[in-house]
Amino acid sequence: MAQQQDDADVRVSVENLKIGMYVARLDRPWEESPFSLQGMWIESPEDIQRLRKTCRYVFVSQRLSTENIPREAIALAPAEESEEQDLGSIAGKVKFHSRRRLDEWVKGKTPPGQREIQVVRHVDSVPVSKELSDARVAVADLEASIAFAVESIASGEAINFRAISSATKELARSLIRNPDAAIGLAMGRKQIPYTLRHCVNMAVWAMALGRQIGLPADDLTLLGLGATLCDLGREKLPSELLERPGSLSHWELGVIREHVAFSLELLESGDELDPAVLAMVAQHHEHLDGSGYPQSLKGRMIDLYARIARIADCFEAMITNSPYRTALPVSQAVKQLYALRGTHFQRGLVESFISAIGIYPAGTTVRLSSKECGVVISDSRSKHLKPVVWRMLDEDGLAFGRPGALDLSSDAKKRQIVKDFTDGELGISARSYFC
Repeated sequence: MAQQQDDADVRVSVENLKIGMYVARLDRPWEESPFSLQGMWIESPEDIQRLRKTCRYVFVSQRLSTENIPREAIALAPAEESEEQDLGSIAGKVKFHSRRRLDEWVKGKTPPGQREIQVVRHVDSVPVSKELSDARVAVADLEASIAFAVESIASGEAINFRAISSATKELARSLIRNPDAAIGLAMGRKQIPYTLRHCVNMAVWAMALGRQIGLPADDLTLLGLGATLCDLGREKLPSELLERPGSLSHWELGVIREHVAFSLELLESGDELDPAVLAMVAQHHEHLDGSGYPQSLKGRMIDLYARIARIADCFEAMITNSPYRTALPVSQAVKQLYALRGTHFQRGLVESFISAIGIYPAGTTVRLSSKECGVVISDSRSKHLKPVVWRMLDEDGLAFGRPGALDLSSDAKKRQIVKDFTDGELGISARSYFC
């Protein structure tokens, strides 16, 4: 039986939860659950029921809980599962890869967490309106190359990594000239198949952060390529599991996590792939504090590019609807990323990511203090709360006959953003301007 300590977080079975307990951690990452916060007080029977549907056990803070935790409520560590055990209702379709095999595959192929990079300073060289056409072409080409890769996976053929790399290079060039065009396209692409959307958007968010910290063009391309390939292994998972609504069981979550190993297997045929790409794929679910998977790496043991990919992956998951959680407005997603700095994510990288995309990135639906609504089309690099907004609805909620741009940083009426929304929530979308 685990021993209680006054300030320790203790493992508690969900069957023994009570109102007044403070849940500090789940038995899975928060972003892989329907809960919006990192830590929560249990305030109602409904909170307990939601936790029971999602988890087998949680970690409760003795210091923050207002309800004492009886010794008998502290759970034993869960029994060790076989690494090759079939998984519940989808038995026979997926088996666990052994931890040893993953370690052996990665060993010698991934670079160390520290890398030397010649930092450059990127500045916008064209306005978003001029860059938009090139960004559309770059995004379309990358989508097409990923679509071919998905078809190749289904047919058992080799993936054309050169085509994906070439398309990623063009997208990197677009982001260097002006990132808002690609960011706006990422915000408005919610209606296309998951894999195409997620792979492209992962690349956009990762390269936007890479641009902010000064990665040169070749490194940005490498970063974008790795981000694009991180989740291709999901195509080898059962579709009925990926598309089933509701919380995932412990076993089903184990299946989902196998996409890392599946992605690595798919990349084995890509002899020309840089070790940095392999590092990103292998480590893009690792957390700074060691709470990630599949190897529970900590701190600088995680490659820099993988640390960037983790932020990009988490952000994209937060702002996108899934069968088990509802999309968050961007401002809330940014707040959650900020709250997780120093634990899940490197502090400086989170802060750089927020500087890269802004509080209200291009493509964000917003309401102004004048009650007008529209879509952000360009971030003010120095005044993130005052971007350029494409006004689409007037104060009565009616469509403008001729929508127009409003630069909040120089607005004579001093209008400001009072709230942001998920794409399409107000009946308007980033697609209206960007796509």
